[in-house]
Amino acid sequence: MIKITFRTSLLVLLVAVHSCSFTPQKHVGTWEGTDHKGAPIGITFYNNDAVKITQDGKTVVDSRNRLRDADGAILNLQYEILYDESPALLYFIIYKNRKKADEFRFAIDFLSDNEITLTKVNDEYDEMMLELGEKVPIYASLKRVNK
Repeated sequence: MIKITFRTSLLVLLVAVHSCSFTPQKHVGTWEGTDHKGAPIGITFYNNDAVKITQDGKTVVDSRNRLRDADGAILNLQYEILYDESPALLYFIIYKNRKKADEFRFAIDFLSDNEITLTKVNDEYDEMMLELGEKVPIYASLKRVNK
């Protein structure tokens, strides 16, 4: 008969809670490559859901800085990755005056620890095709340049 002590039970519980609450961080860092048109693109994912996007070596958006639209409304760009989806889903979410205004979805495929592809998921049809394992055109191919 196996005797389970309080200490063993507590340890198992702590490991289970930690495993459930752990968010993978394999995406954090700077990635560079080309978009679907062959233009240079870069994405830096930060630990705090902030993101910086560059195109042709110039910063397009850096959500660590305060952003405003033409009307002066405060904008915020964040990202979220759902690793429990297959493939994983990347959301770029735009908030306007702290209210969700828009989002852009991409399937993110980790080809290795240092290489990813992003596939734009425009609608439910694209999402269904991805779930069925069908190919949807790749939006960007990126390689890690630093962590």
